Amino acid sequence: MSSAQLTARRVRPDGTVLIAAPGWHDDRPGGASRLPTDFARFLAARGHDVTYLCPADAVDRMTSERIDGVDVRRYPAPAAPSPSLQNLRQHWQMTQEIAAGVARARPVRALLGHTPIQYLAASRALDEGPRRCYFVHSPF
Repeated sequence: MSSAQLTARRVRPDGTVLIAAPGWHDDRPGGASRLPTDFARFLAARGHDVTYLCPADAVDRMTSERIDGVDVRRYPAPAAPSPSLQNLRQHWQMTQEIAAGVARARPVRALLGHTPIQYLAASRALDEGPRRCYFVHSPF
């Protein structure tokens, strides 16, 4: 399936798979973002509707872009020095806002988390319907 076909594909009526991750791998290659980015592309290539939410250094407001059939929703990465409660609060609020907006637009079939903050915030924003899964690329 070509990139144009993936971009033009209609949203599945049975809902989306929402992936909450630390970033989109193409924005900052390496590390923890590779597995969820590859999995999002894998699911989209097999006909699943996939929404991917993550922080990004290169945006100053929430954005939405379709990449290889995946609806990538980015929010501004917190800028305070870490560790920071301000950063935690910003991740939590932006993630909840995006997840709630996705759920209002179409059903969320599953939530896949790859980082605790985004996963827990998205989970809190959704009702009890979606299946919830948490995965890591390397536990040690």
